[in-house]
Amino acid sequence: MTHDELREAVARATYESMAAVANAYDILWRKLPDDEKQPFRETAALFQSIIRNAGFTIVPPMRFLIGQRVRKIKGSSWQGPVRGFYSTELTPEGYAVESERELGSVQVYPASALEAVPEIEAAQEGKP
Repeated sequence: MTHDELREAVARATYESMAAVANAYDILWRKLPDDEKQPFRETAALFQSIIRNAGFTIVPPMRFLIGQRVRKIKGSSWQGPVRGFYSTELTPEGYAVESERELGSVQVYPASALEAVPEIEAAQEGKP
């Protein structure tokens, strides 16, 4: 086995291991009902530590889906479909929203600044 092949094999094994840890964390912490989490708190904390120490980020469950219509809650108006997701230290859950009025224009907002456009309202406007 060459040095490059060995490096690739180690990288693949590391990625697969991290995916398994992240999946286990997801099952334990996000999908388990709150009243059943207590026995698994230490295990979940260990998984979080492994994930973070490997340089990965634990992304919170997303409030909005890609393509879902949202609008700003306060201040200047901005409405349109979600086109992307971002996460920073200050904004753990943020979205890129394309304007319905200025096609191609995108603004980024924290999840707390947005709300979903109710489906009934979207239907009245003739939007999908």
